[in-house]
Amino acid sequence: MDTGIFIISAIALAVVMTPLIAAANGRRAHAARLRAALNRIAADYHTQIGEYAYDDYIAIGIDTQAKYLFFLQHTQTGSDAYQVITLSDMRLCECVVRREVVSGSSGSYQVIAQIGLQLHAKQGHPSAFLEFYNRSIREQLGNEESLAQRWAKLINNRLVQ
Repeated sequence: MDTGIFIISAIALAVVMTPLIAAANGRRAHAARLRAALNRIAADYHTQIGEYAYDDYIAIGIDTQAKYLFFLQHTQTGSDAYQVITLSDMRLCECVVRREVVSGSSGSYQVIAQIGLQLHAKQGHPSAFLEFYNRSIREQLGNEESLAQRWAKLINNRLVQ
């Protein structure tokens, strides 16, 4: 009787744990792919990524030596688009959260339409916008807002140095 309960418990545990382990391995592989893509872009600029972060659809990294900011975004077409920003050309970074009013059956309410980083350039250089989230592309919002706020602070700290 005890052996039967043990075997059933082991099988139930294996059934429950298998999807969790597979999800964790998939997340690690996704992070490794994004990190490798950032490293390839940085290698084109003869530098290395010092600090980075990623989410489901974006990756951002900074090289503290050369002061480059690398931004990688997975597009709807399945390809990766990237931007490289020279931080010495920038004067300020701010987190931008755009909201829009949506009307529903229970009334109207505000939703986040777009989250990104606005990099304001020094005179004579182009400004840049790094889009972390766009509601028109995907409805599900993750931790993009906190990620953008954290990176705005980090970038502004680098701009002061």
